[in-house]
Amino acid sequence: MAELRRLARQGIATIKAPWLVAVGAVMASSCATSPTPLQDKIEPRIAWVLDDLHSVGGETPRVLGAPTVEREGGRAALRFDGAHDALIFETDPLRSFRRFTIEILFRADPDGEAEQRFFHVEDQAGQRALIELRLDPTTRRWSLDTYLHASIDHRRTLLDRSKTHPTGEWHWVALVYDGSIMAHYVNGQKELEGVVRFPPMSEGKTSIGTRLNRVNWFKGAIREVRIYDRALAPDQLSR
Repeated sequence: MAELRRLARQGIATIKAPWLVAVGAVMASSCATSPTPLQDKIEPRIAWVLDDLHSVGGETPRVLGAPTVEREGGRAALRFDGAHDALIFETDPLRSFRRFTIEILFRADPDGEAEQRFFHVEDQAGQRALIELRLDPTTRRWSLDTYLHASIDHRRTLLDRSKTHPTGEWHWVALVYDGSIMAHYVNGQKELEGVVRFPPMSEGKTSIGTRLNRVNWFKGAIREVRIYDRALAPDQLSR
């Protein structure tokens, strides 16, 4: 043993205690089995990629006006004219969810109307969720407006006009409800939150590009809508 120590000091041999070898083996095994970010990825329950007027996520929407498919950088999106174009779905993608996240990837035009509703889901009882924007006519920048309505006594709007974003650029927006608190995000950054009671929805309808009653039309392009049956954490949101 003395000879081995002498050789180790000279760099000729290396001595490892048995316990150190065992710890190293456990650490190597742990690293080999640790989940990767891809394994942690949460897939949406519903994914609507808007690149085809006739089929969106397996659904066949009713088309209002004449939205067009535009292609940019190898990716497609639907363009809405701000006056007549929309899609109507005979389904409620939030049905039965006690918690949920809605994500939308969109680009607003600078010359749209001041109030634009580009996602509206409502069930047979009148319970509804909306994602909207407010466009400043002077700066041509927009603010995110989200709304949950269960009843007259249980409803909440989130809107802060001081938080603005540029038109003509792609943005991810998200509405997250965890069972008691709603919050909204732009590009993964939380802007507002508030308490509201919002029970699970029943059968209903959804519109993209306008409200279901065909007012407050959206002008710009929408590429994707994702629906999750859980409240995503901020670091899980698209940005």
